[in-house]
Amino acid sequence: MSPTPDGHGRHRLARAALATAGAIAGLVVAVIVTLNLHIFLGVQDGYMATPTQVIDRSVWILVVDALILIALPTAAATLVLRIRRPRHEPDHSATPPPDRPSTPRHDHTTDQPPKP
Repeated sequence: MSPTPDGHGRHRLARAALATAGAIAGLVVAVIVTLNLHIFLGVQDGYMATPTQVIDRSVWILVVDALILIALPTAAATLVLRIRRPRHEPDHSATPPPDRPSTPRHDHTTDQPPKP
């Protein structure tokens, strides 16, 4: 039984589990990408290169590695949560619709009869 009404506790737990699974999947892909990057750029020992060997080749490779290892898991977790978002849950990033349709001011005059 959930401590909150309508099972919100289980919903939050499921979202956390999905985000974690997405982050782990993104991390696996990020590791594969970085190892292939090492091989492609000619780092000595390729996928078995130590961080010291990568720095000896270029500091920028290590910076790119770090960015990939942070960005891909984050993007994967975000993507999983966006895909699994229920349809009734509002999209907070979208702009709200206008309260009424936008019409020119001159259409709102009341002292003249409507035009045919």
